[in-house]
Amino acid sequence: MNQYQKGYQNPITNRQRQVLDVIVTHLLDKGYAPTLREIGTSMKINSTNGVSDHLRALERKGWIRVAEMQSRGITLTEKAKTDYYLEPISPLERRALEEVQDLIKEFPYNLTLGTCSDPVDGAEKVIDKLKGILQRAEMEA
Repeated sequence: MNQYQKGYQNPITNRQRQVLDVIVTHLLDKGYAPTLREIGTSMKINSTNGVSDHLRALERKGWIRVAEMQSRGITLTEKAKTDYYLEPISPLERRALEEVQDLIKEFPYNLTLGTCSDPVDGAEKVIDKLKGILQRAEMEA
């Protein structure tokens, strides 16, 4: 049993998890579901029928819903949203989150490169930047 199968009655395979990852990533990046061809291209699956097989399995196991006769008709179920820690988020919240993530990535490098020799000073700079992000978010809201 792999890490994605723990606690679920209908476990998914690693390959099905990869397809689900492609769907979630596309939804987060673009704001809409991928087509069968886009999933196939990402997964190096030549046949849309092969992609359909994975989607049917994910739907049967309760991870997604697929609308009939719709090109981008894939939606995530609550199970998938919970598994991926997805909550409804506004574009403003997403931009603030991205700024915070960039700041978190940047902070260890500041310490390593010596541009921030004092960890307390570095933490204060991070807090100041976070305050700026929150102030901008409040002004734009």
